[in-house]
Amino acid sequence: MKKTNQSRNATIDTLRFIGGFFVIFLHIHYNNHLEIVDHLRLMSRWAVPYYFIVSGYFFQQNFLKDPLNNTFKNIIKIVSIYVVSSIIYITINYIESKHFFSITSLFIGTYYHLWFLPSMIIGYIYIYTVNTFKINIYIQYSIILIIIITILILDSYSGLFFGRILKVYSYSRLLISIPFMYLGFTIRKNQERIKNHLNKSVGFILLLIGYLIQMLEAKYLLENTHYPIANHIFLIGTIFYTIAILILCVSFQSRDNVLSDYGRRYSLPIYLYHAIPLIFVNKFIISYKLSIAEIIILPLLIQVLMLIILYFIDKYFNKLFNLINGTFK
Repeated sequence: MKKTNQSRNATIDTLRFIGGFFVIFLHIHYNNHLEIVDHLRLMSRWAVPYYFIVSGYFFQQNFLKDPLNNTFKNIIKIVSIYVVSSIIYITINYIESKHFFSITSLFIGTYYHLWFLPSMIIGYIYIYTVNTFKINIYIQYSIILIIIITILILDSYSGLFFGRILKVYSYSRLLISIPFMYLGFTIRKNQERIKNHLNKSVGFILLLIGYLIQMLEAKYLLENTHYPIANHIFLIGTIFYTIAILILCVSFQSRDNVLSDYGRRYSLPIYLYHAIPLIFVNKFIISYKLSIAEIIILPLLIQVLMLIILYFIDKYFNKLFNLINGTFK
C-alpha cells in the first residue's frame, strides 16, 4: 500500500471510491424504462457534487500555507489532466462519429463527462478570488446563492420560468463546482468552531431531508414541466444531500484501509476513463432489458474492471499512470 497521510480522514477517501460506482451507474444507457431506475439515478446525483465539496474541503489547508502557489499548482494539474484526457477522447470521438472537436467543447468538456475538469478550475479561481481580495462574507454568500438560482433556472426549473426546458445544461453545469467547493472549503475552515454540530445525528437528518426535498422537486417538475426524473443534474435537495454525506464522513473518522487507498489513488482516473468501457457496454446492452439485480451489478463490474486495469498500469507502467493523473515525474 502506498504511503498515506496519517492525519487524513480515510472515510472521505472511501466515499470517493464508492462514488465511482454511482457515477458509472449514471452513465450506463439502460434500456429499461422502470421508475426504480429513474429514482436510483436521482439517488446517485450526490457523487459528482461530493467530489467538488471534498476538493474544496482538502484545498483549504493547502490554501492557508501558500494561497497563490497552491491554487496555481492545482489549476495546472487539472489542465494537464484535461489535456491528456481530451486527446484520448477527441480521438475516440473522431473514430465514433468522424467529428473532431469544436472550440466550444474545449471549455465545456471534450467528452460528455469531462465538464468536471473545467468546472473545477472555475471553482478554484472563485475560492482564490473571494479569499485573497477579502470580499465581504455576506457578498460571498450572496454570490453563491445567485449562482445556485442561476443553475436551477437554466436547467431543472427552466420549464417553470420559460415554459419549456432549456437545453443549456452543458454551460450552466460548469458553475456547479463553485457552491460545492466553496461549501467544502468553508466547512473545513470553520470545522473546529462548528465541530459540535457536525455529528452523526445532524448528518443523518440532513441526508434524509436532502433526499426527500430532491425527490419531491423531481416529482413536481416531472408533473408540471415534464422534466425526466433521471435527467436532473442539480436540485435544491442535492445541496443538503451532499453536505450531509461530508458531515457523516467527518463524523465517522476511520484509519486508512484498502478502499480509502483506492479512493485516494484511483477515484479520479476511474471517473476520467470509465467512459471507455461504457462505449462497448452501452452498445451491447441497448437491446436487452436487464433485471434490477443486473442493473445494480453492471456498474460494479465496470468499476472493478477499471480498478484492475488502473492497478496494473500503476504497478507496471507508473510513468503512464502519472501522466493520465496530471503528475509529470
